[in-house]
Amino acid sequence: MKYAITESQYKKILINYLNEFVGDFVFEDDNYDDDSWIDIYTSDNLRFGSVWNATSTMTTFGCKDELSLGEDFINGFEETMPIVMPKIFSHVVLEYFNSKSGLDCDCLELTYFTGEYDQYDDPLYKVFHFNIKNQ
Repeated sequence: MKYAITESQYKKILINYLNEFVGDFVFEDDNYDDDSWIDIYTSDNLRFGSVWNATSTMTTFGCKDELSLGEDFINGFEETMPIVMPKIFSHVVLEYFNSKSGLDCDCLELTYFTGEYDQYDDPLYKVFHFNIKNQ
């Protein structure tokens, strides 16, 4: 049986999840020569993702700082609920991250399970790029 969920319900679920399971962020200083990114963990040592700055070739065109969500965080959320509204998901997570971290990331990269499988029964994933300036 399929259920419908509204945008406001989805936002509430996501904000509750972030408040309950993410908490504070811990920035790992990798001391890489090019200093093009920094890894981010939650206070419970869950890999949340990485922030890539514009000097990196890994950022999406037009992005100053891009938050790339980690597989640990995405899988944890998808155990609660699938990512059915990637645009809303990205917007809420980016606003939450910026408000808690004090950073000003303007883009988010999200790789998530589509709910479909290929002919070999391997899961299919989609990469979604979100730019807050285009909203």
